[in-house]
Amino acid sequence: MKNLYLHVGLSKTGSSALQSWLSLNASVLARQGYYYADLVPSAKEGKITAGNGVALFNACKSEDFVEVERLIADVYFGSYKKAIISSEALQNIPLESISKIKEICDRNKVKVTVLAYVRSAYELFYSNYLQGVKRHGFDYKFGQKGGFSYSMQTKFLKNYLSVFKESLIVNNYDFVKNDIFISFANSCGFNSKLTSIKNKTVNRSLTHNEAEVLRKANAIHRGLFSAEISNYLIDKTPEKKTVVYYREELINKVINNCIDDISWINEQFFIGKKSLDICLYDKTLTPINESNDTVNDVYKIIVEWCLDCQKSSKENGFVEFIRDLGVSIEKNNLDLAYVLMRKAHKLRPNGPFIKNRLAIYEKRLNQI
Repeated sequence: MKNLYLHVGLSKTGSSALQSWLSLNASVLARQGYYYADLVPSAKEGKITAGNGVALFNACKSEDFVEVERLIADVYFGSYKKAIISSEALQNIPLESISKIKEICDRNKVKVTVLAYVRSAYELFYSNYLQGVKRHGFDYKFGQKGGFSYSMQTKFLKNYLSVFKESLIVNNYDFVKNDIFISFANSCGFNSKLTSIKNKTVNRSLTHNEAEVLRKANAIHRGLFSAEISNYLIDKTPEKKTVVYYREELINKVINNCIDDISWINEQFFIGKKSLDICLYDKTLTPINESNDTVNDVYKIIVEWCLDCQKSSKENGFVEFIRDLGVSIEKNNLDLAYVLMRKAHKLRPNGPFIKNRLAIYEKRLNQI
């Protein structure tokens, strides 16, 4: 009998950090009898990946269950008796695909343990919002669009629970996030003390000020450069800590919308254990809307990205972006606006608006 540990996320519960750690320690795990097929080796350097389970996800998505069986029987186990598959994408495969995985594993004498992590609702929504600002060009404030619902998380868990029953292990991310590698190792049964850690934080979230500046930038360039700018920003300051932005009316909305789903999860998985909270806000703590940076700090780094960027004047929207970003900050930071307009002028020397604005900036700066 072989043993497969299938890690399916869920969202915003340290999956990228876990996959980086698993990739980094693939040889260490192999010496303990666990095979982590290192299909995306860039993960060990802290790059954001979908984990080694993305091939399985793609096969399920295309309903190619012959390929699913090949992956499970040949690729993910190699010559080992224990295997680890990890991808947050796997949370969202349909119930039919989950059932097919179970059938295939049963046929190949593979015992499956499904691993999932859940986190408090408010903090999950805020983290997903920040991810949208980073990667998908969100330009609105947190809470302005969309409802707060935990129903998708519950649906994913119910799908896996209906197929794998007691073989589904759900951990409370809020309780173990500082020791998530130990938590994961304990769930699988290997010794985490023998592993090394290179990237404890992968795909960090934004600070409040970063999110505010980036969403305004997204509005200027319609989200065209959100991923590039956020990657640059995070690479420059990878260890910044995110402080959750709380508002009482949003907390109340989350509580009202999510209480049934959170209650179901607690009753199903956390009886006698650390229960899952709807919101972690504690009024006794230091004010939590403060960021460990300033708006000006964030703008400086974005301007650095603009100057370092090798995009040409013909590339879609770049000159317009740096031009309009300069105009948007000219009242509060004329120096940065001037630098941006010089870059815009270099790329588009005959642009009348840019030439006029640059002359105005030069005149103002000479008067200071």
